[in-house]
Amino acid sequence: MNIVALTRFIGNLATAVGFTAILFVVMPLFPQVSGTTWAVLLFGIAALGILAQLAAAVLRPKDAKAAWDEQSAASNRASYVFGYWCVMLVFLIFLAAVLAEALSAEAAFLWMSVPLALGPTSYMVWAFLKGRAG
Repeated sequence: MNIVALTRFIGNLATAVGFTAILFVVMPLFPQVSGTTWAVLLFGIAALGILAQLAAAVLRPKDAKAAWDEQSAASNRASYVFGYWCVMLVFLIFLAAVLAEALSAEAAFLWMSVPLALGPTSYMVWAFLKGRAG
């Protein structure tokens, strides 16, 4: 197995699972923790995945070239398209919530980071499992 593709998969999977676990399990258990703390933690999870992919690509340049073949590049582009539509859907939901005064604009802005991160990441996990990004 290509170490760069495997690192990319593990980084994407850790980001998707980490974000989901923090947002739906950990945050409700600790409501006293500030939003900034959660944002830094979520950023840290994503940054570790990026750094791991970068390290694997630098240490194994031949694997890096093979990991970005045409099929993987197409999956990467498709992940951004999927992410775009996820963000558009969530934006419309949040817009309706803000207009109905069920959600503050500040909270909606903060929560928009979730589909921005999870849309493309989730698609790349799916693509890897289907054999399209590895």
